[in-house]
Amino acid sequence: MIREEEGNEPNPRTMARTATVFLRSYTNPDGLSQLRLMQEVERGLYLVTDPSAVPVWVVGFALVDYWEHQWGDRITVDLAVLFEPGGLSSIFFLGSEAVNELLETLQREKLIDIYRVAPPYQVVRQWGPDARQMCLERAYAAS
Repeated sequence: MIREEEGNEPNPRTMARTATVFLRSYTNPDGLSQLRLMQEVERGLYLVTDPSAVPVWVVGFALVDYWEHQWGDRITVDLAVLFEPGGLSSIFFLGSEAVNELLETLQREKLIDIYRVAPPYQVVRQWGPDARQMCLERAYAAS
């Protein structure tokens, strides 16, 4: 891509430094290491890992907060929007299977309902005005 834009080959040393800075931003304690997406196995060798499990009530809080900022008092939204870039799944770096499991747990806990009778599938909010507080209390109680 650099060659296409500038018309010349990038300097290998520049590319190596850029890659090192990028990779270390995911492994440095002052950077994004808390996401646990990557770890440095040895100098210059990195391992991409699965993200840590996200507590269900943290996801519940994020869902309530995200929903209320994005859709206000809307009762239903398409399930697919939770999987779009910037949606709930990308916030936590989760795949669709993990998000579906978390949503099913939130459904059992009566925070949401999920309608999968016919597309487009829908998520239905079931929470009241104190949902954020309830999710936080449950998240802290579980930890």
